[in-house]
Amino acid sequence: MPKKFEGENSKVAVARARKEAAKQADQKKKEEKQEEEFWKDDDKHVQKKLQRKDEKEKKRVEQLEKKTALKNLADEEMEAIKAPPKQASSKISRLQIQAELEKREAAAKGKGSQTKVVPVEDMDAPIPENINRVVIDGEVASSVDEAIQVLRISDSAADIERHPEKRMKAAYAAFEERHLPRLREENPNMRLSQVKQMLHREWLKSPENPLNASHSQYNKKKCIAANDLQGHPVILVPGDGGSQIEGRLDKPTAVHYVCSKKTDYWFSLWLNMELLVPIVIDCWVDNMKLTYDNTTRKTTNNPGVEIRIPDFGNSTSVEWIDPSKASAGNYFATIAESILKFGYERNVSLRGAPYDFRKAPNELQDYFVNTKALVEDTYSRTNGQKIIFITHSMGSPMILYFLNHQTQEWKNKYIKSWISLAGCWAGTIKALKVYAQGDNLGVRVLSETALREQQRTSPSLSWLMPSDKLWTPEEVMVQTSGRNYTIRDYQDFFLDIDFPLGYDMWQDTHPLVHELTAPGVEIHCIFGTGVDTAERLVYSKSSPIGKATIIMGDGDGTVNVRSLAACSKWIKEQSQPVYVQAFPNRDHMAVLYDPVILDYIQRVVTASQEEEAVRKA
Repeated sequence: MPKKFEGENSKVAVARARKEAAKQADQKKKEEKQEEEFWKDDDKHVQKKLQRKDEKEKKRVEQLEKKTALKNLADEEMEAIKAPPKQASSKISRLQIQAELEKREAAAKGKGSQTKVVPVEDMDAPIPENINRVVIDGEVASSVDEAIQVLRISDSAADIERHPEKRMKAAYAAFEERHLPRLREENPNMRLSQVKQMLHREWLKSPENPLNASHSQYNKKKCIAANDLQGHPVILVPGDGGSQIEGRLDKPTAVHYVCSKKTDYWFSLWLNMELLVPIVIDCWVDNMKLTYDNTTRKTTNNPGVEIRIPDFGNSTSVEWIDPSKASAGNYFATIAESILKFGYERNVSLRGAPYDFRKAPNELQDYFVNTKALVEDTYSRTNGQKIIFITHSMGSPMILYFLNHQTQEWKNKYIKSWISLAGCWAGTIKALKVYAQGDNLGVRVLSETALREQQRTSPSLSWLMPSDKLWTPEEVMVQTSGRNYTIRDYQDFFLDIDFPLGYDMWQDTHPLVHELTAPGVEIHCIFGTGVDTAERLVYSKSSPIGKATIIMGDGDGTVNVRSLAACSKWIKEQSQPVYVQAFPNRDHMAVLYDPVILDYIQRVVTASQEEEAVRKA
């Protein structure tokens, strides 16, 4: 047996070493790869962000280079076309011009070498007028800017704002500074807010108010006189809730400890947003509600409450029913502003006829006397131009009642036309809803039931009950679990809602315009349609009181379409033109602000004046 080899095989050792080295090399590569993977940033969002950053920087550099190149090119072009500056030319007088002409004439005759010497005595002669200067009322202008300054309309050198509403703030501040101390001295027991309210009422009537100023120095050459009026004078007549109401108190009791019993001044009662809040609303209801006497068939204010309708004849009281001119109080303001550009002047050719909207025509005889006088006064102030009525909602049947009580001769002389907006000619189902449920006037935090106490006492609400001229005895207007109510069931309806006086009021007001007698004047009857409007009230219980399920029909959201369009019957009943215009998707108040309807009104008032001028010619 051979002897076992002793020692290490060199070949094996080399192979082992090579294998170990390869293993270590592979291990090192793996470690390096792991290290590289660990530190590698492969976030796609970061990469995109970096890419966008690079692109943005590249674009910036390119734009900068392009801008620099364009600037250089522009500079080169300016240098190329740059002309030497002209020497300023001095002005010369007519004497110098004459001398130059003589010199040229002499040169033309061969005397150019001779120089004309002006004698010394001629130097004292008066210098002829320089026609390069403008002299007006002692002011001299020798440049364009100075000429504009001299020829300006105002007396002062400072600019005066031409737009009256833009001058309003500064004018009111000056008015307040002058008159507030006087009012505070005259009313030492009143709070500052109350004094300021009085001041604001004075401001509305003051000639210092830019909106009332009939003649102002700043626009004396641009004001259009009554003779230049581009439309017939207008009288605005509002609807239910469209007139300001002021109150004064001397009450024996108050319904709440927060309510005042006595005031030494008139304060705004409607529209006054400060009073339409919870708790305080109880004071407002007690001051606004009426008491009906079924013996005299008249209503009176609560004891100790005086009510007045301010500023009859002035359009401002119906343009804004909130004296503070909050947006919610905009009534006829948009219409007024849209026609003022045709030369209308407030309190001259643009008038207002507000009234106590709580009452129906049978209690407003003084109002109709005043309205007739207002028409005749406006006619006189505008040099015998016929007037145009613009009425809204309940104001339309109000003026229908007025016209039905005037002679045709009077109407022919004084009335040019009548624009009725959303006229409630024959009542509305909403009146039944107000009697049964109340109306929170769009203020969600107010109780409909609390307001219903005041709303029920207004005879004008009974006047707006649906008329049997348009609703048939077969039509159900109010439905309960026990019975239905139609046009013939008003007495039962008022008994079932526990307000029997409502039926007495309805009997008083029902005949006033029941027959819808034609007005005998040209009329434009405008209203909206296509808006969900109460058509029937449905109660799950036996009595028609409180919240009802309302079945909707067509109308303007307040008045049913059949009542809005009732004016169309006059087309065949009078010789004067009757224009009926329905505007889809306009609600009851939108007709006062809609641009299309405003344009229609403008065309009517201006076309009326043009036709009158042609007729007189």
